[in-house]
Amino acid sequence: SISETVDIVKEIKNSKKASNIHKNYMLLHCFCKEKIWMARLTGGFSVVISLDIRNAFNSIPWRIIRETLRHKGFPTYLRRIIDSYLSDRVICYLGQDGKGHERDMEAGVPQGSALGPILWNIAFDGVLRMADNVNKCDILCYADDTLIVATGGDVIRARMRASITAHRVINWINELGLSVATEKTEAILFYGKKADNLPNYIVINELCVDLAPTIKYLGVFIDAK
Repeated sequence: SISETVDIVKEIKNSKKASNIHKNYMLLHCFCKEKIWMARLTGGFSVVISLDIRNAFNSIPWRIIRETLRHKGFPTYLRRIIDSYLSDRVICYLGQDGKGHERDMEAGVPQGSALGPILWNIAFDGVLRMADNVNKCDILCYADDTLIVATGGDVIRARMRASITAHRVINWINELGLSVATEKTEAILFYGKKADNLPNYIVINELCVDLAPTIKYLGVFIDAK
């Protein structure tokens, strides 16, 4: 029924980790700061990783949206309506030869409408729920801007949890038909007491990412202070 479908959407949108472009993004910053400060106050460590998804909203495959709608139990008639909306669409463009060309569309969510964010949240929800199975790790999203917060009693555990979670998240994103811009991946280390021999990098999918003194998330700079 429509009411059941609305409940599913509400469950996704109301999750503390859900991507919700209609709410003040400062809530995500506050949640992130809370996790970091709790670790620092107890003498622990936090590693925060920011992931950038390439051309996210234009690249999410329609097959993934269809599969996710079916997997989450959306009514058949609603899936047919959305399937019709995402079918028989083409891009018309002028080629280098000066002639007009057409190309069938197979990906992307409608932007500038209420439907686009809902379809994105539904398709991306599996990535967000990965945090439920990872101890002392949280995955935060505002639209496609993805943040991983991992904590630990010592820097080794915090860095290991962050690395493992990032690896799993990136693999899942790849399975969705999307890709992470590794050159834009950022990471930062927080700690609550003076510590020696701190690492200056973290390994993410066999790539060494520097632990920077500051990172930028949703237009706000986050530093180790």
